[in-house]
Amino acid sequence: MRVDSSDNVFAIAGTKTAAVKLSSTGSETWKTGQLDSGAQMNDIELASDGVVVVGHKYSTTKSTGCGGDTCGVIKGHMKKLSATGTVEWSQDYGNYGGGVNQFDGLSPGDWALVYNECWGVAPTYTNKVQDGYAMACGTGIEGCDLYKGDLLTTCKADPRTTWRSLTIATDLKGERVYHRMDSFQSGESTVWASAAEYIFASSGDTHTIVTDEAMGFGFMTLAKYDGNVCTTAKYPDPPKKTDVETTEEGDNEEEGGFWDLLFGGSSGASTIKYSAAASMAAILLGNAL
Repeated sequence: MRVDSSDNVFAIAGTKTAAVKLSSTGSETWKTGQLDSGAQMNDIELASDGVVVVGHKYSTTKSTGCGGDTCGVIKGHMKKLSATGTVEWSQDYGNYGGGVNQFDGLSPGDWALVYNECWGVAPTYTNKVQDGYAMACGTGIEGCDLYKGDLLTTCKADPRTTWRSLTIATDLKGERVYHRMDSFQSGESTVWASAAEYIFASSGDTHTIVTDEAMGFGFMTLAKYDGNVCTTAKYPDPPKKTDVETTEEGDNEEEGGFWDLLFGGSSGASTIKYSAAASMAAILLGNAL
């Protein structure tokens, strides 16, 4: 949901994903029908002359390696709606090559294997003027059990069975400006599964992204794209013991460890402090949540 400067409300809702505009008093200004029979739209963002909606689009491709004679395909998807709710353009995204660690040197994969699911969208700016959109997505292979033959062999050998966070930046027409794929770097030779879920524009033309991690969830910050290379991504480190201030009720360093520090273990409540170097408190919270 988004609210413009005149307090008009724009939202998407329903299992068939319609968009609606409400006035500042709550009366319906316009409502679309189903935006796309083959798409799931997940987020909405304001444009100067309407809104964009973002999600993922479902289709099929012919292949003898699927359970039947077709495989499901999932592509990232964006639509632009006019000020009156009419669809002006649509764009598909995803299945990009490259990466680090086990993904280094990858070419784009088979569309029958690689799913691309987009969940959030935010505006991009240059000198405080909006110049496009950034989408938070996940990209990867959802297991190999559905496939057979050569496609099954390809699936088992493809490292994209470990999902990655995918950020896609576009211009105001939805044309891709850059993309990047990121994972939490644990210092090991392989990386853990990750998917970007929500994205927020921050000060200084940067973005903060909430990620779904194999071990829980986290935050990632992206610096401004400089026109030549992809922006730098940073998963700030979890707080060290020296960054933790305990109350007078007890010292958690010995008994409860990190999780007691977060949730106020048996030794007493605690407050987590973060250095100014991190633009946002960014810790990876485990599955204990």
